[in-house]
Amino acid sequence: MSDISYIIRKLGHQRTLSDAELRRASDKLAYLTEAGLNVEWLRPNLEVKKHEAYLDRKKRDAYEARMAYFERKKRDACEARIVELKQEVKKLELAKSGLKAELKIEKAKLNPRSFRNRLFGNCFCLNT
Repeated sequence: MSDISYIIRKLGHQRTLSDAELRRASDKLAYLTEAGLNVEWLRPNLEVKKHEAYLDRKKRDAYEARMAYFERKKRDACEARIVELKQEVKKLELAKSGLKAELKIEKAKLNPRSFRNRLFGNCFCLNT
């Protein structure tokens, strides 16, 4: 009798049943049928619950697949942005080194002794 009440309680739940609950209810129903009780009137309700569980799993799997897709797209976009930023940093470093060279030249123009030493120092061994 407790098996019948278990099945009726489970089939009466509003929530979707887990696979384990469905399996247990199905096993109990098979056991009662083998024992000779006429409980086939519960089978359609059990099948409805199984179908609900299937649809719920299918919906959950579709949601998880969508979330995985969006995570991949997000990761790909971040990786592409990282590549762009690295390229921009390289361009800026090249521009910086060019500007440093220009700055050195301008400083040398302002300091005539330094310029003269570089220009003539190697030729005449001048030390000032």
